[in-house]
Parts: sequence; C-alpha cells; structure tokens
Amino acid sequence: MIMKSYFVTKNHEMGHVVWDEMHQKGCCPDDNSYTVFIGGLIRQDSSGEACKYLVEMLEKGMKAPQLDYNKFASDISKAGNIVIPEEIAGKMNFVGKFEVSNVLASWADMLKKSGKRRESTKFAMQFT
Repeated sequence: MIMKSYFVTKNHEMGHVVWDEMHQKGCCPDDNSYTVFIGGLIRQDSSGEACKYLVEMLEKGMKAPQLDYNKFASDISKAGNIVIPEEIAGKMNFVGKFEVSNVLASWADMLKKSGKRRESTKFAMQFT
C-alpha cells in the first residue's frame, strides 16, 4: 500500500496527502487504511490526531486495529489529558478489545494518581 510505504520511510506528509486524496476522490477508507494511517500518526507522535481517527473507526463499526497502545497512551499522557484514555478504554471494552481496554484504563488510573500527587505537592509548597 502506498500510504504505508510513506509512513515506513518517515515521509509523513505524503502519507497525509494520500489519506486526504482518498477522501477527495470518494474512496472510503477500509479498516486496513485506518490501521496504517493511525499507526503512522502514532509513530509520528501525533497521538491526539490518531485518537480522533481511532474513535471514528470504532464509531463506523470497524474492528479496533492492532497497535502499540502503550506508546499511544504514553503520548497522550505526556499531553496531560486524562479523559481521552478513559473514553477510548470504554469504547474498546464495548467492542470486545478487553486487553487494550485494560492497558488504556491503567494509563488513565496512573494519570489520575500522578495528578493528585502533583496537586498535593503544590498545596504543600504553599506552606514552606
């Protein structure tokens, strides 16, 4: 597939161009196209955008792709967004991807705990 070859050679811009051209020409992406595109976005460290397409894929009734969900959740956690891993974990659980759901839920729990620690240290620093 052309789009995959662009992402493998780290030519992410051309991968985006192929994706956009598919939509312009009326070619509906299948689950393989979504998987390649989402995987390319994750490798490009654009997990926020990958999240959007992952949710879109699940809402269309397609199977959840085999991805590196630990890297995906890690990138989202770096952005500090706790809600996204929880929402996607719920959707993955709904479609039967229980292992992926558990990975994302554990990342969400870890983010909540680290957020509470940061808040408590900020509060404690006021009194020092």
